[in-house]
Amino acid sequence: MKRDFKSHLYLGNHYKELKDYEKAEHHYKIAKSIAPSDPDVLTHLCAFCHHMHKFDLAEKCAELAVKNLKVPDEKVYLNYALILGDKGETEKSQYYYYKAISANPKNKEALFGLGMEQVRIKKYVLGWKNYEARLECHDHLKEINIKYKVPYWDGSPNKKVVLYSDQGMGDIIFGIRYLPELAYKNINFYLDNDMRISEVFTLNKFENQEVDCCCSIMSLPHLVNPEKPCNENYKLYFKHHNYQKYKKKIGIIFAGNHEHANDYKRSIHLSKLKPIFEKYDCYLLQKIEHMTRWHMSRLVNLYDCEFEGEIIENKNLKDTLDSLYNLDCLVTVDTGIAHLAGAINMTTYVLLDYSPDFRWGRQGENTVYYPSWKLCRQDEPNNWDSAVKKCLNFLN
Repeated sequence: MKRDFKSHLYLGNHYKELKDYEKAEHHYKIAKSIAPSDPDVLTHLCAFCHHMHKFDLAEKCAELAVKNLKVPDEKVYLNYALILGDKGETEKSQYYYYKAISANPKNKEALFGLGMEQVRIKKYVLGWKNYEARLECHDHLKEINIKYKVPYWDGSPNKKVVLYSDQGMGDIIFGIRYLPELAYKNINFYLDNDMRISEVFTLNKFENQEVDCCCSIMSLPHLVNPEKPCNENYKLYFKHHNYQKYKKKIGIIFAGNHEHANDYKRSIHLSKLKPIFEKYDCYLLQKIEHMTRWHMSRLVNLYDCEFEGEIIENKNLKDTLDSLYNLDCLVTVDTGIAHLAGAINMTTYVLLDYSPDFRWGRQGENTVYYPSWKLCRQDEPNNWDSAVKKCLNFLN
């Protein structure tokens, strides 16, 4: 019997990787029917349910897995900590991250998750330090560091450092705001060409110059100054843009990159923003391929929404920046363009899901990272109406 349920777990994981979710669920359920109290079975089923956005069932499986443990198990604790973090239960989530680390002090996934929860509650020094554990969690980051054939920068002064991106465009812009602090350490830095942001920033490109160290740009909060997130001198890196603002405009972005792991909870239907574009002069700053994908997948289109504003199709980051300069404010979900708007100190209303990115914390309408942002949070999971209502209050 033990062999049977493990073989079904294996097949469930196999079909999950193949994205054949119907067969995956079939084998996970068989495994659970054979061993309904086994923590390993419950943990795999929990991960699958979470992946399929069946959050209530995922939480039940995780809770039951912890309850049925006979000996400490780092994977079970880690899984439950992730579920609790998604629910917004930061204190309880941290408790189980610590339990996972206690079971295995070398568990970098747990340290990484713990760091994000600590930043959420403004424990910046410890949180950003633990966030560095991500560098040992993902194979692609290990490969990047090997590519440069130099040590990882430890924050020491008087170095030549190549900076690279390990995440999306918004995180690159987030990290660029720490660059002026490097001057105080006498650091000569070069940005890897893969960053693709030369259209709007004037920065030294990495072209195989001789360097002492390499560093992810998202490591700068920890290595430079975790409690000082913004240095106004970063604006000197922006290329000069000529613009002329003519009539009051509100920019709208309702969907981000569909390949992002959290796109399912951070992007919304355009129809949810109808109370805003019924009242204000709105312009859609949305990539057509994103918009089409989103509407088709949810059977929503512009005519159903009765959106009569202009769609501004930007070809690159420079076009997007020019568009932002000609707006009075931006209403957006959590995307890279929100970071760009915050970097130019533009009034930005960011619609956040109930358990958003760790940098934006759990509560409050402001963030130390972008003073021009107003955070419009969901009152409960999936309740976008509450976030839009807060945005309308700000606009009014």
